[in-house]
Amino acid sequence: MNRLYLKIILFFFIVSKLYSNNIQKIIVIGKKDTYINKYNNNSTYVITEDEIKKSGAKSITEILKNVPGIYIKRYGVISSPGVISIRGSSNEEILVLIDGNRINTSTAGGIDFSTININSIKKIEIIKNGNTAIYGEGAFGGIINIITKDNIEDIKYLKLKYTYGSFNTHIINLALSHYYKRFGYYLNISPLISDGGYLFNDQKRGDIKKRINTGINSLNIEYKLKYIINKYSYIQQGIKSYISERGVPGSIEFPTYSATMYDRNILTTFLYTYYKKSKINISLSYLNRYRHFINEDFFLGKIDEKNEVNSSEADIYLKRKNKMILNNIFKSGVDFQYQKLFSTDFEKSGILKYKGTISKSIYSLYIIEKIFLIKDKLIFNNAIRYTKSSLYPYRINYSSGIIFIFDKSEKNILKFSFENSYKEPSFEDLFLPDTGFAAGNPDLKPEEAINYEVSLSFSLYKWLKNSIIFYQKNINNLIQWQPGAGGKWRPQNIQKVKNTGIEFEQNMLFPINFYNSFLTITYNYSLMFATDKSDNPATYNKQLPYRPFETANLIINLSNNKLFSLQFESNFVGFRYLTAHNSKYLDSYLIHNLNFIIYLTSKLNFSFLVKNFTNNKYIDIRGYPVPGIEIYTSFRIKI
Repeated sequence: MNRLYLKIILFFFIVSKLYSNNIQKIIVIGKKDTYINKYNNNSTYVITEDEIKKSGAKSITEILKNVPGIYIKRYGVISSPGVISIRGSSNEEILVLIDGNRINTSTAGGIDFSTININSIKKIEIIKNGNTAIYGEGAFGGIINIITKDNIEDIKYLKLKYTYGSFNTHIINLALSHYYKRFGYYLNISPLISDGGYLFNDQKRGDIKKRINTGINSLNIEYKLKYIINKYSYIQQGIKSYISERGVPGSIEFPTYSATMYDRNILTTFLYTYYKKSKINISLSYLNRYRHFINEDFFLGKIDEKNEVNSSEADIYLKRKNKMILNNIFKSGVDFQYQKLFSTDFEKSGILKYKGTISKSIYSLYIIEKIFLIKDKLIFNNAIRYTKSSLYPYRINYSSGIIFIFDKSEKNILKFSFENSYKEPSFEDLFLPDTGFAAGNPDLKPEEAINYEVSLSFSLYKWLKNSIIFYQKNINNLIQWQPGAGGKWRPQNIQKVKNTGIEFEQNMLFPINFYNSFLTITYNYSLMFATDKSDNPATYNKQLPYRPFETANLIINLSNNKLFSLQFESNFVGFRYLTAHNSKYLDSYLIHNLNFIIYLTSKLNFSFLVKNFTNNKYIDIRGYPVPGIEIYTSFRIKI
């Protein structure tokens, strides 16, 4: 424990040095109006703070795995990156927002979800179709909007949570909130320390080995400040920072026992909002993300790579409600993005044109309208966006949908949606220097897709809710990394891909005659066909690699808000092909988790989590075994 306290003190010292010495620019990002609600064209899945707490999840990927249509690929323990696929999309094709603010960059495109502090999350909203017209470039495979806590207008409080678990893992979370007259603040601090080092079964050699170099030291710090100018306007500013040092063990075939990754992410937010008859929203943004990778023992020589990306964004929009002729909501705005990457890889490659630095700018104009008819029971949604990029010609994207609400309780809803989306290749896709094993492809085209979705939500009884969704996505120029001549990996545009699927979910709620307890049961099932429709006869009509045909989840919770919560989860993932020719595959698997919370008082609780309690041995990515059973205990106190 003494070592834990010393490391926490060291982390605070490092962060103070980062803020005082290294940060030369202020990161400013505004909160966007995301239109994620029941009136959105696409089906929307919402995970609440209460659901996160009852699940015992220690990372975002652990809670997202319960969502129909989402498949999580794990590289290992809590220190490993979390990779998410929505309806067959890649991690790079998913737009991720924090409080409505874009955090994707053009370096590789995807987000490492292990860097986001789950303890600060209020809710997560997921849209499973791309929608560039509303959300901008990059909203291709889906949108995940992470809403963080602020509690700025609540009473003063202090919350402390401590977790200890498998692999000598320590997680501390401290949250403070206070509001005085027109001024409020919220602070969240969360260090994480874990040794890693779990046992796995090496099936190739038939023995048990220890997975080493999987430890992590990390620290999340974030705060929000809010000042209410008057009853019509306010300003809000905040900073989210993450630093970490972690081992990168590599695949079991090519282990990297000494490789280390250093990460530093700094995101600051600023927002001005005025809302009387019309809403005016002005936001600016700047994001700094730094990564340093060192591998002393690489067989071709020492690797020492540094990447730093700076991303800025400005967004201004006007939103107005009209009831004179048609009851509608009209929103129009302008958005500008600029991203600049410095990479020692590019600098060493001898590509003098770039000198280690690559930049890109994107600006767009957009209009969004919602029309409400028949006492708001019939809703038409339309959006259009003009986008111009410094790397590619201009694009025009559109979105259209109809919503039918059949009852006053709004439990029976039918939706139809149709939109197109696109995503530009990342800097790594285009310009990655030839490493001998991989190289970029400057001739890549942007990915394009047309999306269709029909969803029906209905409730036959008060205790039973159902939803069924049919979707189809027709993709052109899908970017896929593939081995070529000599085994070198390069990204290629697959001509055509067709994703078709069905998702079904049931939610049941049963009150129990025991101290006002209740039982909830949620079951969902997804069936997906992600097929290659290109001209290559060897891969035509084949399922794309790492896209499971089937996934299913069962969540059973018995709880009393004053006494306890007992939650059981089962997650099934069907088999997945490993190759484009569908010649090799990974077996399906089924894992079970159990989380038990005891509310000792209204301000003190204790929890016990067992992940994969049947100790099932499985892998999500070839060469990267995941742990078996994991156990964590936590206590939380509020003052």
